Amino acid sequence: MEDMTKLGAGVELVVNNDITGPCVMWDRERCFCYMLNHFEYEWDTLDGEYRRDLKKGSPDGSATQIPAYYYPDDDPSKPVVHSWLQNGIVFYNNWISEVQKHVQKKKNAQNQLQSAPARSRL
Repeated sequence: MEDMTKLGAGVELVVNNDITGPCVMWDRERCFCYMLNHFEYEWDTLDGEYRRDLKKGSPDGSATQIPAYYYPDDDPSKPVVHSWLQNGIVFYNNWISEVQKHVQKKKNAQNQLQSAPARSRL
């Protein structure tokens, strides 16, 4: 977590996990959202990646890590539960809402500039 001290001014760590590390960071000024997880994954996407890596092996010969909290009881023989689906829906809806607010704010500021009376030059 020491790298989090290097975040730029105005960038906020919104979601963090002691096991997986930072999950979501938000830059309000730029309206940027940095998501380091995969809410968009289907229920079996990570399973496919895990099994691919298991078959292929790691470059250094170390054991392929079982994805944390993905399989029930961390047992790859058990079927995956799509437990993050609702969280992903909420996340993307909130993100779209924030982007819409940001765009509207910029439009309002632009309209105010355009409607302001022109100052005469002396």
